Amino acid sequence: MQKFIWLIVFLILFLAINSKNSSRRDRPINPYSPVRVPYQYVGYCHCPYDLDPRGYECGNRSAYVKNGGLEPVCYFGDFR
Repeated sequence: MQKFIWLIVFLILFLAINSKNSSRRDRPINPYSPVRVPYQYVGYCHCPYDLDPRGYECGNRSAYVKNGGLEPVCYFGDFR
């Protein structure tokens, strides 16, 4: 009987701890946060935060900024 009580106490504590951690996952995502790690693709200018072959940020030269053609998803706000 005593083992059963300890099991119930342990389950209650476990659920209480996990309920506190769930609020961190429920936070809204910043729409301007990058979808992937910045500087992951060196040499391809898909997103403004990528690096060109010389090691500079692509910025306004990226496919994300230019009209027509490739439309990469660079930020969480791009998901519709």
